[in-house]
Amino acid sequence: MRLDRALDRYLRHVSVERGLSEHTVSAYRRDLAGYLDWLREQGVGDTGDVTPALVEGFVAERAAADPAPAASSLARLQSSVRGWHRFLVREGIDEADPAGRLRPPKQPRRLPKALTVDQVERLLDAAGPAPAPDDREAAG
Repeated sequence: MRLDRALDRYLRHVSVERGLSEHTVSAYRRDLAGYLDWLREQGVGDTGDVTPALVEGFVAERAAADPAPAASSLARLQSSVRGWHRFLVREGIDEADPAGRLRPPKQPRRLPKALTVDQVERLLDAAGPAPAPDDREAAG
């Protein structure tokens, strides 16, 4: 199936049948429009001509962009591509899923933010007064 036609069907599917928000559908449209433009630059005009190597090449090129995209942006892009190809197989448009082996990038682990002194004091105040020394001995 022609790329544009397949994209239109997918966007209609996620909008109408899955009921995704307009914002989400817009993000899918943006991500997949860039993907389809890239595929056309590679000489691909039909969904059946997309190979796993092409999908991996697209993702690798996007990941190597300068400035580098955030891991979350790259993960969303990959999710869009995987979802579109999965839809094409499920609907019988394509026989194989060229993005089936694609795995999202590892998200960087973030350290928890430390509480300020004021926040710690408010937390302790909310817990109530400290037990009296006699209360601690009876509890222990």
